[in-house]
Amino acid sequence: MAFCKNIYILSGHTGSGKTTMLTEWAADHPNAGGILSPVINGRRHFLDISTGEKQLQETPQGSLRVGRFRFSQTAFNWAYEVLQKQLQKGYEWLIVDEVGPLELSQGKGFHRFVTEIINSEPHPAKLLFVVRPTLVNEFIRTYSLEKVKIFPKNCLKGQLLPELKGIVLCGGRSTRMGMDKALLQYADLPQWKMVHRMLGSFCEKVMISVNQHQGDKWCCKDTFLWCADHPQYNDKGPLTGILSCLEGSDQGCFIVAVDYPLLKTEHLIELWNARNGHSEAVCFSVKGQKEPLVSILEPAAVAKLKKFAAAGGNSLNKFLGEIKTVKVELADMGFMLNINTEQEYLQLKSDPDFRNA
Repeated sequence: MAFCKNIYILSGHTGSGKTTMLTEWAADHPNAGGILSPVINGRRHFLDISTGEKQLQETPQGSLRVGRFRFSQTAFNWAYEVLQKQLQKGYEWLIVDEVGPLELSQGKGFHRFVTEIINSEPHPAKLLFVVRPTLVNEFIRTYSLEKVKIFPKNCLKGQLLPELKGIVLCGGRSTRMGMDKALLQYADLPQWKMVHRMLGSFCEKVMISVNQHQGDKWCCKDTFLWCADHPQYNDKGPLTGILSCLEGSDQGCFIVAVDYPLLKTEHLIELWNARNGHSEAVCFSVKGQKEPLVSILEPAAVAKLKKFAAAGGNSLNKFLGEIKTVKVELADMGFMLNINTEQEYLQLKSDPDFRNA
C-alpha cells in the first residue's frame, strides 16, 4: 500500500452540505485551491476555487454516465488541467470534489489525476478528497492507500476539536467463543489488525489493549503500540483496558472493540461527524440502548471516567448515561452484530453476502 501522509478524506452523505461548507471554508483559507462541484440551477458544475471560473459538468449530451446522470468529458479534462496547474502553485490545500462511482467503478472522471498524484514524487500540498461514506473503503482499496486521514467535518465550521487516541479493545475473555476474538480472521487480516487499520484513519496514535494472557502469547511488541491490562484496574470489564491505555493521560479517545466484524470505516465516520464542542461523548445506539464498545470519549469525559472508576464504578454503559453523550442511531444498525460463538463465526464467514461486502 502507498504511504500517503498528505491525503485526507472529507465524508458525508449526499445532500449534507459538504460542497457548501467547503466553499465557505475555502473563502476563509486563501491558501486553498482545487475543484468544487456546486449545483447551480439544478445542474452540477465544476468551480475553480482560485479563479471562480465555472464549467458545466452535468449535461444530457455527456459521454460519461453514472446511473441516470451524464457528465461531460470536456469538463473533466478542464478540471484535470486546473488541478495540475494548482498543484504547482504551492497551495497548502488542494480540494477534489468529489470521487465516486465514476472513478471507482469505471476508472474515469478524476481517476487519472488521483492515480498520477498518488504515484508521483512527494508533494507539499495536502490533498482533500470528498468521498461518500459508503465508498470510503473502496476509495482506499482502489488506490492502495495507507495512512489516509478522515478530515473532521466540524473543522469546516471553525470548530477545532481535540485529537483523539485510538484504542483497540482486544482483552475480553472470549469464553463462549472458545478462541481469541482478536485473532479471528474474517478477511485478509485478523480482527485486531482490521480495527487498528480503521482507527488509523482517525487517530495519529492507536493503542492495542490486551489482557495479560494475550500479552504473553501473541503480541508483537516491536511493531505496534501495545498496552497490557494494569493490575490496579482488574475486574472492571472493558474499563480495565480503557483505563490502562489512558494511564497518565487525559487525552480523549476513540474506542473500538474487536467484537464487530461488520463494522466499517463508513460507520465510524458517523460517530466522527457527530462530535461537537458541547458533548462529552458519542456512541451508537441500537433500539435506544447505548453501545459503549464503539464510542468516543472527549477529554472532559476521560477526566470524569477516572473519577467514576476510582469511586468504584465499573460500567462504561452506566458512565455514558451520566454524562453528555450524543447517541447515533442509523436506519440500519445491523453492522453492530456481535459474534460470540464459533458457530456464529463460521456461519458469518460462509455467508456469501458477507464475503462480497
